[in-house]
Amino acid sequence: MTQPQYTLAELAELLDVTCEGDPSVVITGLATLASAGAGQLSFLANPKYQLALENTSAAAVIVAPAMTNMCPSQCLVSSNPY
Repeated sequence: MTQPQYTLAELAELLDVTCEGDPSVVITGLATLASAGAGQLSFLANPKYQLALENTSAAAVIVAPAMTNMCPSQCLVSSNPY
């Protein structure tokens, strides 16, 4: 069975959030900030994990507007990243 894939643009539309970065990045899975890698999406809901955000290898991260400048990758910006 083939795993579903979505671009950040598609996910932004589905989640009704804003995409910052390359909207053509393909997401193939989900992971924690610490374990995420290429093609994976993560999120930051608790500021105590800010260091994990700064060091993540995730392809994209769902973050609150105040955290976009700390994100090393593409962001999906949401008022409720959780």
